[in-house]
Amino acid sequence: MSNEVIDDSEPSIVDVLNNHLLQVLALKLDVGLFEGSGTAPEIRGLRNVAGIQSITGVGALTLEDIADAIALLEAANAPPPFVVVLPPRSWSALRKVRDASGGAGTGAFLLSPSPATDAALSLFGASVFVSSQLSTAEGAGMNENSVYVYAASQLVYVMRKEIELELDRSRLFNSDQSELRGRLRGDLICPSPAAVVRLSGVTA
Repeated sequence: MSNEVIDDSEPSIVDVLNNHLLQVLALKLDVGLFEGSGTAPEIRGLRNVAGIQSITGVGALTLEDIADAIALLEAANAPPPFVVVLPPRSWSALRKVRDASGGAGTGAFLLSPSPATDAALSLFGASVFVSSQLSTAEGAGMNENSVYVYAASQLVYVMRKEIELELDRSRLFNSDQSELRGRLRGDLICPSPAAVVRLSGVTA
């Protein structure tokens, strides 16, 4: 960016871009933690950790699928609290599950009986996190996604270097411009792979 923009902007363009870079790095970290290939410079995400538990060919996601994943964690003696991470479309599918007492499509919503309030981000006592960074283009038809259920205490994120946001005015000195760079270095360690369940083949 030009130094003139940096000097004259209000609010500061550097502050605006720093906040943007932080968001970009956080989203990139989401992708790495769950879907990273492990081939440098990508970290190895949960999908590619050997030995994790799996439920395949899920299809339309149900509350029973989440309960089954939690049961697998309990059978492996994974200690709670548990966490569920899923893409927005899968959370939307669960949010729309209705009580069947009123007939198909007419009962009250199970997770939030009143449309005036949103469903709590919790399922069977497990915290729910929704990430738009999880791919919804998996599987042969390129229309599937994964859902991850795991014991939070059994995963370790190692921050190898603090987040760096750096403004450099030197390299482009002759053109009166500056560069802004963001860097994040970390790794994921999963000492107990059985404490992770991946539900794959989810179509909603």
